[in-house]
Amino acid sequence: MKLIKGWNKGIIHPLTFIYLGLSYFTCCTHEYIATLIFVLLHEMGHLFMACCFHYQINQVKVLPFGAFLSLDDYGYHFVYEDIMVVCGGLFVSLLMMLICYFTGYEFFYTINRAIFIFNLLPIYPLDGAKLALLLMSYFLDYLSCLKMQIKFSLLTLCICFVLTHELGKMVVLSYLLIQNIDYLKNYRYVYIQTILHDKMKKRKYKINRKVTYYRPYQNFYLFETKSYSFDEMKFYLIKSMKKR
Repeated sequence: MKLIKGWNKGIIHPLTFIYLGLSYFTCCTHEYIATLIFVLLHEMGHLFMACCFHYQINQVKVLPFGAFLSLDDYGYHFVYEDIMVVCGGLFVSLLMMLICYFTGYEFFYTINRAIFIFNLLPIYPLDGAKLALLLMSYFLDYLSCLKMQIKFSLLTLCICFVLTHELGKMVVLSYLLIQNIDYLKNYRYVYIQTILHDKMKKRKYKINRKVTYYRPYQNFYLFETKSYSFDEMKFYLIKSMKKR
């Protein structure tokens, strides 16, 4: 792992070992270990694409019910690069699912199918929510996309809570709810940091007649007879955020 630029370290959450012990006493050790292995393979798909596009890798966190790749500069690259990083993990899970299906490993197929479908849910910070945000950003201003992402995420969480009656799944959903509450408090900071770090030259242009920011494009602003560059408007973009 030290060969990967920007790699810090991998972290295994202490509760993971507790869950592993509980799985032993409930005779679910094989299922739990297999799930963790395939979840790690899913994260390796993200990691591989992040390395291809030279992201700053921080660490991989192994949680009791999953794993998470932490990138220091996610959201500061081209949008299509973020999309490729998000889809990297989904592609690995889909590939493993198909391999297990056609080779007759039904148990492993079921695990990978669950991982693939679960990660497609539009719940932050799952891949589905990130992918939805990135795709929406091609059509809507970025602040509106962030707000819609949060609304879809909370709505999906509420539906899942109503439909779920298993304790293990409730724990996972509760963890995701905590993540969403924290994200709801900080999404404006995410918006500000995205604007401040956006210094890339993009091929496609967007002419704005309002104080809005379209992340995939090179933004220009036209008000009456005066035109402004994106750099000239950054301060006003951040200032206008309070009114929206």
